[in-house]
Amino acid sequence: MRDWLVGIFGEAYAVPAFWTIILVAVAILLWVVLRVSRRLTSGTFVSGGRGRQPRLAVTDATPVDNHRRLVLVRRDNVEHLLLIGGPTDLVVEANIAAPFAAEPRGPADNRPEPALSRPPEANRPPQPPRATRPIAPAPVA
Repeated sequence: MRDWLVGIFGEAYAVPAFWTIILVAVAILLWVVLRVSRRLTSGTFVSGGRGRQPRLAVTDATPVDNHRRLVLVRRDNVEHLLLIGGPTDLVVEANIAAPFAAEPRGPADNRPEPALSRPPEANRPPQPPRATRPIAPAPVA
């Protein structure tokens, strides 16, 4: 292999070219191993039975700022809106009725669509948390 590299790169650059080829090959091999390991270990840490419907899922998430994230979590048929990532995590809204999946309907089925009803307080925007301790008056100079 040395003669082949000397023929391509010359005597002065044959050894650095050899080590560069080795470095690239090791990097590609490491990348392949990482991709395969991520594919095999993706998912939850707790493995359930096959064919079992998952009870817990992150339905949606959006960043609020650099540190915090607003996450909609579904558990069974109930959703919870969480604010995570700051100094404390906060439940913004709990027990949101999750929308159920529509049943497949045939062309001859002309039943009306079921109405998703939510209580009126669920349609209000979330209120900021109230301060639990009184704010001290400004010092007099």
